Amino acid sequence: MMSWSGEKGLAGPAGERFKNFERRLVNRRVMPTRHIVVCEDDLSNQREIASHFAAVFDPQGYIQISYVCGGLAAAGILHSMVVNLIILDHDMPDGSGSDLLEWMKNEGYEAPVITFSGIQSNNEILRTLGAEHIFSKYQVINGEADSLIQELLDE
Repeated sequence: MMSWSGEKGLAGPAGERFKNFERRLVNRRVMPTRHIVVCEDDLSNQREIASHFAAVFDPQGYIQISYVCGGLAAAGILHSMVVNLIILDHDMPDGSGSDLLEWMKNEGYEAPVITFSGIQSNNEILRTLGAEHIFSKYQVINGEADSLIQELLDE
């Protein structure tokens, strides 16, 4: 072992500070292994979803959640990293949820998608593009989609 002075075997100042260091098991994974992207342009809804997800999913320690305000930002994340689940609004300023789903289909992205739109016609459009799980924003914010989210992440 080299010390700070360069002499082998001497602990040096760092060695003294760390002499009682013990490896301890951490009760959760340190690095996230699952990634959720929440695509919602309404910041108050985004805050409510973030608050709920922080209470439910953050303690698990292996889930990273990215919040974006539009389809272009979501596409950028999809293009640059592995995404395990997308939670998607329909009406957004830079393209609809339908546009993003169609782009994902054309680009070969297969991450499961949960959509939430309060407009029934939007839900039908999303369903035809492959959205299998459609909720209202209220249901997502209030935890009614939590078990499905966990199930999709565990696949």
